Amino acid sequence: MRELGTLVPVVGEFMSTNSEQGGEQYEAEEGLLLLVEDDAEDAALLNELLRQQEARRYHLERVDSLAAAREFLTDRQPAVVLLDLNLPDSNGLDTVSAVHQQLPGVPLVVLTGYDDPELAQAALQAGAQDYLVKGSFDADSLLRAIRHAIVRARLEARLVASERRQQTLLQAVPDIIVEIDHDYRFSWANPAAYDFFGPDLLGRAPADFLVEDCSSLELLQSLLAGRQDFIHCEITQRRRDGKARLLAWWCRAIKDEQGRALGALATARDISDQRKLEEQLRQAQKMESVGTLAGGIAHDFNNLLTAIIGYGQISLMGLAGDDPRRQNLEQILAAARRGAHLTRGLLLFSRKQESDRRPVELNEIVRQMEKFLKRVIGEDMEALLELSDQELPLLADAHQLEQVLVNLVTNARDAMPGGGQLRISTARVEIDREFIGRHGSGQPGPHALLTVSDSGQGMDGSTRQRVFEPFFTTKEVGQGTGLGLAVVYGIVQQHEGFVSVYSEPQRGTTFRIYLPLLSQRQAGADTVDTEPEAAPVGGHETILVAEDDGDIRELTRSVLERFGYKVIAAADGQEAVACFEENRDNIDLLFFDLIMPRLNGQEAYDAIRWRKPGVRCIFASGYAPDLLRQKVNLAPGTPLLYKPMSISEMLAKIRQVLDGR
Repeated sequence: MRELGTLVPVVGEFMSTNSEQGGEQYEAEEGLLLLVEDDAEDAALLNELLRQQEARRYHLERVDSLAAAREFLTDRQPAVVLLDLNLPDSNGLDTVSAVHQQLPGVPLVVLTGYDDPELAQAALQAGAQDYLVKGSFDADSLLRAIRHAIVRARLEARLVASERRQQTLLQAVPDIIVEIDHDYRFSWANPAAYDFFGPDLLGRAPADFLVEDCSSLELLQSLLAGRQDFIHCEITQRRRDGKARLLAWWCRAIKDEQGRALGALATARDISDQRKLEEQLRQAQKMESVGTLAGGIAHDFNNLLTAIIGYGQISLMGLAGDDPRRQNLEQILAAARRGAHLTRGLLLFSRKQESDRRPVELNEIVRQMEKFLKRVIGEDMEALLELSDQELPLLADAHQLEQVLVNLVTNARDAMPGGGQLRISTARVEIDREFIGRHGSGQPGPHALLTVSDSGQGMDGSTRQRVFEPFFTTKEVGQGTGLGLAVVYGIVQQHEGFVSVYSEPQRGTTFRIYLPLLSQRQAGADTVDTEPEAAPVGGHETILVAEDDGDIRELTRSVLERFGYKVIAAADGQEAVACFEENRDNIDLLFFDLIMPRLNGQEAYDAIRWRKPGVRCIFASGYAPDLLRQKVNLAPGTPLLYKPMSISEMLAKIRQVLDGR
């Protein structure tokens, strides 16, 4: 037993060295040993052996009962506890359990007189790191036992911490993580998996949650059969609330040392909302590309329509009321106006058309349109109007909302060739963030809901997905442009709203349009009444016209001279500046196309205004408003006419600017 005296110093050095290396440390007093021993002779013998090594750094303290040990461990933490099993107030394994539970991180070595392998095994299971029988070990054996106890205690602490981190991670990960055994059954799952599939997940098979037959399960069978190491697939599965959701699965085989597949570890993520957003992005990109095309062609197309409408109106003015040629001209003008509406529809769809948004009331707009809409659908269809008792104030362009109604009702009429029922209703609804998330934009809050439903032929899934695409139509050639619903979509988007469609073959179609409501303060703002178009009024002033399109230039000259004005015409901006230099004192008004070669209308006006401050100018353009803003920078309130314009509109604007109104 003399070798026992070398124990404590070495332990103290060992603990000190480990602390300096920065490993996982116990908050123990370095070199402190706690001896829990009620036998004074055993304790004295051990103490005497330790005293022979006074030059070493060690400190041994002794208590003689479990109660005293608990009190000691409440305030202090030794590096090692040397524990006798038989104490006055505790006996056997209860002693080990009590000390281990109070301070589980401290290495515990049992020193006992019982040479019992079963008891030794039980002590280790209760928390002891080693079990030594008194009288059967020397100092070296005890030293090794204590060293090993410290190392094992440290490793166990690290293992517990690692398992705790792993559990915390698995609790926090939003993705589904499961283990699948060789019988294709879920054998383990993290909380996210239980949240998705339900509490009875274990023991069930992935096929139990399928919405429909899926060939991707064959990949799982290939994985578990050992033919593949990793697979990725997307499967539509039933969530615990019964809703079908698209899951993206990543599965890797679990193999033994011989390479045989024992099962699979799999993770899954619900990508249903992601797929919807991707589809919305593709749709938006598709519409944006068509919108860009629409804005580009609007200029040339509007110039053509301006010429057609202008010359047609001039010709119509020269005919008597009973002239048979009037009908032909009126048909030409009607076709030109339809072309103008087509261009405007393209720009509305692409959100490139300016809108005149003012406080309006949705129910009132629907009431005013009721008679017209009934004429649209015809007498063989029943029209039902169900308006909300609550006011539904909106910040909207009333004419555009009327166009939405007309397009939806026209679409419903065409879907009911043999007659049927059309229902138009309004309501006040609250939109939450979940709804916004499904549609990809907008703000939650109160909305007006406009619903238009019919009992017509309905649509299948593929048609329903494309219904808002521009130029997509199921009608025969010549019976539709395919822009009606695309325009509806564009107008609703421009009003920060949403539009959805539900339809099944032979079961009708329902369109729902959600538009944000105004607050009471905003709704109380006065609306501006639109005045009817006045009769054409002429004058005697001199107007400098600059227009690079020859047909439009000659048309403008002809109209203005017909109504008494003197006209000086220029083919571009640079020529307009030269003409002004020659006629500086005679020119009363500038009428410039905005986009021209050499100098555009804005540049020509700036050059002239530098020479004659205060000169008045009206601009005109066939470009879409957003494209126009990219090309020129007009000051707010600058008089501007968009082509195609009527003769009355042009003359009224000229008179308004000349008279300073």
